[in-house]
Amino acid sequence: MRLDSCFASWSERLGEIETVVARFGRVSDLIVVPRPSWSSVQGQRCFDAAVFEGGRPTLVIGEKLPFALTDHVLVAWNGSLEASRAVLGAIPLLHQADRVSIFSAPQYESERADAADLAESLQWHGIRTHLIPGSRDESSAGAALVSAAVEQQATMIVMGAYTHSRLRQSFLGGVTKHLLVHAPVPLLMSH
Repeated sequence: MRLDSCFASWSERLGEIETVVARFGRVSDLIVVPRPSWSSVQGQRCFDAAVFEGGRPTLVIGEKLPFALTDHVLVAWNGSLEASRAVLGAIPLLHQADRVSIFSAPQYESERADAADLAESLQWHGIRTHLIPGSRDESSAGAALVSAAVEQQATMIVMGAYTHSRLRQSFLGGVTKHLLVHAPVPLLMSH
């Protein structure tokens, strides 16, 4: 039996949020969570459980959704294991996308983060991409990614979550935290 369209189900469960999200997230194709507010402990717990315990891509949505989520998907590439997992989890959505771009901040340009390598890999999956160079004027990778998403009119960002430790990001900030606060579009994340 083949399903040619997407489908979803809704259920409400009682229990510890981490346990419930992990249990049901692991048997789902995609976990959808609201954008966590830093003033909401429940929202943060739900997001962390989805990203760290769910084992599936997590779509983080805000109050406002773009009309077409897959109109222009922007992949944030830093060569990390987390970014690689996010891209793999996003393959079905990338096939549906009208346009796919790869953004690599200059801070991550190295032997391990060549956006051209990812573009070639996605080409093997039949996904055409456009490379978007990051601005060297931005002081942080997070700010550069937000600027690129706005400038390119992205409708979703695919990225790895917490490529540095959560403890480091909670004290010093980081790309994940910056995007959770400032991203103008939904985020598809994996850890």
